[in-house]
Amino acid sequence: MRAREPCKYGDGCYRKNEEHRSRFSHPGDLDYPNDAPSSPASRASRFSPSPREEDPAALTPAARASSSGDAAALLDALLEEPVQDLRRSASEPSLEPAKVCVPDKAYKTQPALSHVDEERPVADEHITHPAVVEEIEEHAAEADDLAESAALSKRQLSFRFQDGPAVPEPAGDVVADKLEERVAVEELVERDMANSLEVRPIEIPAPDWVETVRSNKYSLRACCGACCLGLLIFFIVVFASIRVVYEDEQLLIKTTSKRSIRNGPFVDVVWPHMSTEKRKAMRLAELEFASVKDDMTMRMRHQAGPGLVFLGPYEVLVQVLPKTQLQRGEYMRLLNMLTGIERVVTGPLVLMPDPYEEAAIGVEQAFVVNATTTVKVQNKTSGMQRLVTQRGLFVPSAYEVILGLVHARSIEPMKYFRVKDHLTGLVRNVPGPQLFFAGPHDEVVKVGTKMVLEKDEYVRLLSRSQGSERVIRGPAAVVPDAMEEAPDGIQMGTPVSENSAVLVVNKGTGLQRLITVRGVFIPEPYDHILEVRKKIQVLPHQAMLTRDEFGVLHLHISTENAPTSFFLEPHSKIVKLHWSSYSELGVSEPAQKQEIVVIDLRVQRAAFKFEVRTSDSVALRLDGVIFWQIKDVLKTATLTMDAPGDVAQRAKSALLQTVSRLSFKQFMTNFRAVSAETAAIQNSDSFLTDRGLELHSIDVTNYACVDPETQLILQSMIAEVTFGLNRLQEARSEAEVKKTEILGLIELEKQRTILIQAKAENTRLEAAANGRAKGEELSSSAQSFLENLNATDVELAGRLDLYKRQELGQYQNQMTGAIGTSRARSYMSASDLRLDLKSEL
Repeated sequence: MRAREPCKYGDGCYRKNEEHRSRFSHPGDLDYPNDAPSSPASRASRFSPSPREEDPAALTPAARASSSGDAAALLDALLEEPVQDLRRSASEPSLEPAKVCVPDKAYKTQPALSHVDEERPVADEHITHPAVVEEIEEHAAEADDLAESAALSKRQLSFRFQDGPAVPEPAGDVVADKLEERVAVEELVERDMANSLEVRPIEIPAPDWVETVRSNKYSLRACCGACCLGLLIFFIVVFASIRVVYEDEQLLIKTTSKRSIRNGPFVDVVWPHMSTEKRKAMRLAELEFASVKDDMTMRMRHQAGPGLVFLGPYEVLVQVLPKTQLQRGEYMRLLNMLTGIERVVTGPLVLMPDPYEEAAIGVEQAFVVNATTTVKVQNKTSGMQRLVTQRGLFVPSAYEVILGLVHARSIEPMKYFRVKDHLTGLVRNVPGPQLFFAGPHDEVVKVGTKMVLEKDEYVRLLSRSQGSERVIRGPAAVVPDAMEEAPDGIQMGTPVSENSAVLVVNKGTGLQRLITVRGVFIPEPYDHILEVRKKIQVLPHQAMLTRDEFGVLHLHISTENAPTSFFLEPHSKIVKLHWSSYSELGVSEPAQKQEIVVIDLRVQRAAFKFEVRTSDSVALRLDGVIFWQIKDVLKTATLTMDAPGDVAQRAKSALLQTVSRLSFKQFMTNFRAVSAETAAIQNSDSFLTDRGLELHSIDVTNYACVDPETQLILQSMIAEVTFGLNRLQEARSEAEVKKTEILGLIELEKQRTILIQAKAENTRLEAAANGRAKGEELSSSAQSFLENLNATDVELAGRLDLYKRQELGQYQNQMTGAIGTSRARSYMSASDLRLDLKSEL
């Protein structure tokens, strides 16, 4: 703690606020220096007489400390009060101790002793007497004892008045200061007594009762004799009332108001006004217990042996019964007939029942719970049943009744049990393989077979209770839930290949999607297959139109080098066009409609047959073909409802206008030019171009006069022209045949030349190969021959000559052998044979 500055006013400080006390120290504080000057008012206040008025300053220090709740100040006041009383009895001026200031949160008290100034005035007149001095000494001794007890109490004091903080035990230095203060007080008292008291002898009269005793001496003697006689009679009665009780006995003492009991062994006196009865205690064996009844309260109690049974004042022995021995695996159900509480006790133990408990059934055997057997138990208080499956010995609890044993049922691996709980109404499926223990309220209502799913198989299970569905895919053995059913049974997954896709709709959202991922498709819950869509192939000369859910047309057309293919998207439809059919000659208007799905982009033909009149009024029946083509499919589909019909009608109208401007002779001469001119007129018109159509040509294949006579003339003319044309065509055909034959012969000879050249080349190559092989053989033979002659001394030229002779000899042998084996005759001279005939004599 930081040391505070000493207050300049000292004991006479009038400031009581906490801020001043926290900044400055005062006399009595721990951090107040002893040599600090005190104020004149403070020194004068030490010798001021004690006030007699009823004001706070007139109160004693103990009263002021008690009213303020300061425990330390109260203890200091208690130590000072005997000294102050002693001073007041000796002299009128009072010697008060200095006030003790206890700083906040500091619980050690540091009392300060204010010494009496030597110049203090002393009273002039005081009565002195030896008795007064003796009384003062006695008061001083009592003050010493009181100071010691107060110091001890102060050490043990640990509380503060008025819910203040606890005052801890004062430190050793505080106790030492108290002792020093007490010694100083004694010295001060002695000095005051020596200075201010004068001893005077006084007389103390004797008390009155001494005279009375002297006058009644004989009465006192008579009283003592009567007391001795009474004592003699008392001892006689006492010896006659002595009772001796042994260790297996008890003494029953009866009075008019109550009974009491004392168990031996003891020796005691029983007064004659109390009647007694000595009773023998009952001895119990190890396996016995006594049933005792209290006649006053009608309560029963049991006392277990071994030991002695000492009865109470109002108790009687009802009976002695044997204890019940319970072995392991046995139990007993006890029912309290007074409270109705039931309890179950299990062995092994020796049982002594409580009072009012009865065992109606006696000792019962516990049930054994194993892997295939359980116990069905019912609680009598709640009626609830439960199944005990914990293996081992089962002992029922209180209020539980065993209904019987439940044996497990075996569930095969591919089976399941459908079980219904009659308490809750819930149904569940129990799959195998396992041992099934039916619950207390369970009933097996069905034995089902699992659904075996192979690879790429699935089953859709629909819950009848919640309306939800789930899909299980194979391979798996499926056990549906109790409220699930499979309305469609086991289904095969749908294969998705390059040319097939699956259109699926979600029943929850209503959205459709197209599955194109290759593999086996198994739908998810709430997904249902609408159809399996094949990939639509569009050839290079074809086109198709589709319309999506927003009504937008989409064109599917192949490129020049590669055909295209596509799957029809969800909510899309193929656009079907209904166009007029002019495939047959002589189609009457209106032509029959046909459904067009695939649009042919090649040049198409439309046959026509109608009557026209030339400018010279010759009625002609024209037969022909119109060749047309679709250039822009989207324009054609959007701007016309019947493209072939539009082309045919426009072509007929143009041909009719062209023929009507020509005479019959002009028509016959230039009827082909008429067709070309009509086609050119139509192409120059934007009607067909705006609709994405193009007219290639209009060919008149036949024309005839409507008038029979004109027809005959026309036929003869046509016959002559046709005959000439046929002869010309026949000559052209013969020339073409001869030309073809000559070209064939030329080609044949070219091929023969190539064959001969190939054979010659093969022969040359074969000979070269054989010669190369023969040369390699001769080379290896010559090399071997020459190497074998290396060990000799023959020179290289000699070696070569020997090799030539060897080869020549082998060649001649081969020729001779060939001649000898052949059937031919040969005539040779000796020179041809090179024979050398030598004779030796």
